[in-house]
Amino acid sequence: MSVYKRGDVWWVRFQRDGQPIRKSSGSSVKRVAEQFERELKEEYARQKRGGRPRHTYDSMMAKFVREHFPTMKPKAAMRYATSMKALKPEFDGKHIDEINKAAIAKFISSRKKTRVSDATIIRDLACLSSALSCAVDWDWLEYNVCKSVRFQRTLKESKPRVRWLTEKEYTAVLDHASGWVVPIIILLVETGMRLGELLSTEWKNIDLDRREIYLPDSKTGAPRVVPLSDAGWAQIRTQPRHMKTALLFFTAPGKQLSVNATSRAIKRAMTRADIKDARAHDLRHTFASWFLQRGGRIERLKEILGHARIEQTMRYAHLSTADLHEEMRRVGTRIVTDATDMQEKASN
Repeated sequence: MSVYKRGDVWWVRFQRDGQPIRKSSGSSVKRVAEQFERELKEEYARQKRGGRPRHTYDSMMAKFVREHFPTMKPKAAMRYATSMKALKPEFDGKHIDEINKAAIAKFISSRKKTRVSDATIIRDLACLSSALSCAVDWDWLEYNVCKSVRFQRTLKESKPRVRWLTEKEYTAVLDHASGWVVPIIILLVETGMRLGELLSTEWKNIDLDRREIYLPDSKTGAPRVVPLSDAGWAQIRTQPRHMKTALLFFTAPGKQLSVNATSRAIKRAMTRADIKDARAHDLRHTFASWFLQRGGRIERLKEILGHARIEQTMRYAHLSTADLHEEMRRVGTRIVTDATDMQEKASN
């Protein structure tokens, strides 16, 4: 019993870091002694935290949204908002110094019972880790516990999906696509741009003389230049312009086309063409695959696609075989020459 009476006075007793703590509350009222115990425990905990005041998960997330969300891409902020809904039932009401390995393991176990994918749980934990890292920066915490948890033991990230179209499939998609979406499909395959990037492109960022599109704000936050192939350059030259908008692609009133609606239109074309397991983003994969199959260099592909890390581009590496065949021809010729020389020497 942590609160007990000795004579007319209530005392408190508990352990802190293996050491017994016994103190008199100085009161004959039990409720006062219980409050004294809570304050005493908090004081010991505060001292252990180096004097930092205690903060709740709710206050951390409120500050995180207020200060960190404005620095994020809208899509990333939406992903974090979704993760926060999943995190809230487990961590709501807790103090952030109570978020330990056991609490994270409990969250993982609870999320697995809802039958979401491991990839989804990893993204939820990435959101939590980002918030805890901010708390460390604010001097609310000493360290981010998420960085000491090895998620790989219980969670496995799914392998990157790479589905690309053959030239026959690509032709079939164009044949079955609605007229307004055909130019979009062509440019996605000819440039490797993301659908959102293409639909937000303005004429001022297109240089037909230099045959390139300038993207001032890509997914990684860094600008990049996308070169135009002959087919891509020719397609842009035929695009009509709107009097009320500078957009390359637009609705009748001059507004930007919806990414979701355009993606669905591309998917419908694929379905009508009887192409299985394909989606709009696979047109970007198609560009990357054809680029390497036709002898393009993977480091150049990284720059065109705007990948932050070469590891992202390496998913296509197995498609680049031109250098392998060249090396085999070189080595194969050397082997034949050596063998011929040996035979000649043996016959002499």
